[in-house]
Amino acid sequence: MSRLQSTPQIRWRLYGVEAINQLDAAPRIEVQYNWESAGRVGLVSGRLHFPQVTSGPAIYSFRFISLRRVNEYIGESASLSGRFYQYGRPGPSQRTNLRVSPILIEAVERTGPVELRIITTAALHLGIESTGLDLNERWARILVESLALERSDAGTALNISQVASRKAPRSIP
Repeated sequence: MSRLQSTPQIRWRLYGVEAINQLDAAPRIEVQYNWESAGRVGLVSGRLHFPQVTSGPAIYSFRFISLRRVNEYIGESASLSGRFYQYGRPGPSQRTNLRVSPILIEAVERTGPVELRIITTAALHLGIESTGLDLNERWARILVESLALERSDAGTALNISQVASRKAPRSIP
């Protein structure tokens, strides 16, 4: 039997994945990651104050209570400490930071410190094969961010595209 005329089970073996008693079943694909608590976001002299975090790439989550529900903002960054610096001191051309910063300030003022969680490592599993995802690559961060949004247990989970569609405030306190 030639490779081109092989059965699906034989083709899976050619690619290094075993199909067990299922001739036309695709291997299971899974992305694994774990949220780590990174502390709380608060206010110091009216400005956002973030805990010490990695300067490397990460996916992050701000969780806070509003109107008796858990709300969550999930984002990704190539430089997490740099992103948080920008949230605390947004420039006039940083539209995303101008939108997110007042949301965080309001959440801290209403409910106290906002919970910060981060993901710094993730893995891709394909059948019995596994590999780490390089979060330096934007596509890998976007993949994990999208899955984190989908899996969120918060009443409201937003990402940048949903926050960016809101009108930016004129001034930041």
